[in-house]
Amino acid sequence: MPDIISPGGIIHTMLNSSVQGYLDTLSEEGNSILLKGRSLSRSRNSYFTGKNMSTTELAFNTVSSQFVPQDDYYGTSDLFTDYTDMWGWQRIGMEDAWDITKGNGVIVAVLDTGIDFTHSELENNIWRNDLEYYGLPGVDDDGNGFIDDIKGWDFVGADYNNPVESNNPIDNYGHGTHVAGIIAADENDEGIIGVAPEAKIMSLKVLDDMGSGSLEIVAQAI
Repeated sequence: MPDIISPGGIIHTMLNSSVQGYLDTLSEEGNSILLKGRSLSRSRNSYFTGKNMSTTELAFNTVSSQFVPQDDYYGTSDLFTDYTDMWGWQRIGMEDAWDITKGNGVIVAVLDTGIDFTHSELENNIWRNDLEYYGLPGVDDDGNGFIDDIKGWDFVGADYNNPVESNNPIDNYGHGTHVAGIIAADENDEGIIGVAPEAKIMSLKVLDDMGSGSLEIVAQAI
């Protein structure tokens, strides 16, 4: 694929038969492709012609990232390294991804030690089962076999050797909350930001208050 990028200028592309087949599917106007993490829109006057060309020059307009989070740790670094505290997000190009989506409409089930629903980074992104929330207490309103499973389900309780199920999959260990934060910590100008800050998190507690569990319990949650 493209080996030279000149922002706003010319992209030189070495074509082979497979790439040519893909290019032939592009229409003359209104298309865009993803190139090295950036969305590039093809200009109106550039169009692929000829079947035997080995090199073609295309005019592109580059699109830079528009969203840069203001959460505290996104741009800070410690005293001992040159890496920012959230360098991983920048390394995988999250700013470009956030320009496309922040996870709105996505529900992520976290099978772990539960989630701290009151955490300031997560409280706005906890999934809610509205059929149970607005239903009758003590009744399986949605008919899924779990009564009042408003935020998820606890399949294990405090000790996986003696599992006790409940509708309160709270995190008393910390790991599940940590994982949930990586996924969907809120965009709230404090702390961190998750890779999908507008996604909703469903808590399925399968590891007990010591972080232990069994494959059998995990399978039940799946």
